[in-house]
Amino acid sequence: MLQVLSSGAPRVRSEKVTADDPAVCHAIGSATRPIAEAYAKATGRILRRLSSSAPRRFDDGDVIVALADDLTDDIVDAATAPGAGSLAGFLVGRTLEELSAKAVASATALHRPLGDAPFRLDLSPQLPIGIVETSDFALCGRASDKAHLRRLLGQGDSLVSVTGHGDGIDGDLGPLVLCPVDAAFAAEGRPRMPTCRVSNHCHRLHVAAETAAFADATLHPAAVKARAMIWNTCVGWPSRDGFIDRTYGAGLRLAASPALGALVTTARIVIASPVSIDLLAGALSRGMPIGEAVAAHNRAPQALASGHRFVLFGDPLLRIAPKPDAINDAPPLPPSARPAMSPPPRPSRSPLAPVATDARDGPVLAALATLASTRSDETLRAAAFACLTDALAKGALEGVWVRASKASTRGEVPCPHCASLSTHLRLDGSSTVRQRLLTICRRCEVAADTPPVTRFTAHLDTGGVWRLRGKRPLASNWLGSLVARRCEPFATIVEPWPADAAGRPRTSVDCGRFQGAAPMTLAAMFYARRQLSIFSRPLPAKPEDVAS
Repeated sequence: MLQVLSSGAPRVRSEKVTADDPAVCHAIGSATRPIAEAYAKATGRILRRLSSSAPRRFDDGDVIVALADDLTDDIVDAATAPGAGSLAGFLVGRTLEELSAKAVASATALHRPLGDAPFRLDLSPQLPIGIVETSDFALCGRASDKAHLRRLLGQGDSLVSVTGHGDGIDGDLGPLVLCPVDAAFAAEGRPRMPTCRVSNHCHRLHVAAETAAFADATLHPAAVKARAMIWNTCVGWPSRDGFIDRTYGAGLRLAASPALGALVTTARIVIASPVSIDLLAGALSRGMPIGEAVAAHNRAPQALASGHRFVLFGDPLLRIAPKPDAINDAPPLPPSARPAMSPPPRPSRSPLAPVATDARDGPVLAALATLASTRSDETLRAAAFACLTDALAKGALEGVWVRASKASTRGEVPCPHCASLSTHLRLDGSSTVRQRLLTICRRCEVAADTPPVTRFTAHLDTGGVWRLRGKRPLASNWLGSLVARRCEPFATIVEPWPADAAGRPRTSVDCGRFQGAAPMTLAAMFYARRQLSIFSRPLPAKPEDVAS
């Protein structure tokens, strides 16, 4: 395959890259150097070696070639920092063979002649619709026909945009689940396994893997074929240090897939507006190089305000539509001025506006209001706290607050657990939720969900030991619960937070006994002084308890 890269194919150069300032192909690790050298020759770049421990700002049109295990969070952050004219792109693979195949596919996509704009497929699983299709556009919701959706996702000559839940391991595709389970998944023996690898049971579909029902409802990442894919999800490229090894995930499979010209996705937990994705997809469909389009998204005021940032896996010089005579000289037309054959604008909300609440959010929001009220008695508060504890055992509560609030970033703060710099997201605009702060850590996910001012915090170490820091509430003036949340078929455990001899919350609680064969999320929730605080951290399975 290296011979294919080095065969003298025509070279592509960005208008912003000159002979005096050529783009660079960076190689991380000596093993990737031959692949990076061949790719640099095929695409008119110069080759440089990059230390995985020395991140830097990258220039327009740069490409980083790396094995997935060597790609650190710091390098991803450096490559996606807002401000550059064009984003750097990553070529990755789990093995050298997979990386080489991806490099060949990327160079081929870069040189492929383009006749027309791509077919545009927008998939929004939250929409209660089927498939609305024209000759050049399809809008798909959760009621889409499975077979038809499979054909659309695999047609190849398209721009696929998916906005829905995903954790980098699997993803919501409406009637289907994006799932990486295959022979390689089953054979992988790394210790930080997802629950389904341990149990051979899918908690999304509530069925065992390797069954007809499982096959009917899942789509392997290799089946997605497109000029480019935008996977606008909670987190598409998990941290290298996450509680589940990303080698098991759909995100890595998509990033390394030779069937995708490029993948644009998230590398940390984000809250995004579909409007921002419409603008990005529109820029790509008008012929803007993908690196410039993604960079424009990352530095847009809406993205900066919400903390939304995309990472690019592919060559930043790639175009998925023919280059117009004067690209990007004029702003996009408003919907009313679009030609009759243009895709209809999909239903969406204004950036940072409240999301329509789910019907299931009602009891949770009512319980939060009860805890905040000065008129509630002890019995009502205890019942409300029990309701919130039950909801926390089923899933994180920050999604409920987000759907009822406006979100904006407030810089970075240390994670209360691992101390790494984390996004501080402020939620406000709701009379029920009031103002809350979310501390979103790449490793620990939503590590803290608190009011603006807290008198104490909870720290959880990797051994499962909680420690309270700060001024604890007095006896009989607090409620607390512990939740060890696991995916089925493993049971979730709920216990009250223990009190010390004086009736105050105990300063240290060892939950290491909850760790076992499956990963879990440990959460501690407290109610004191009419304020609710939640601290949580995902923990991997104990390696000694995981059978290969």
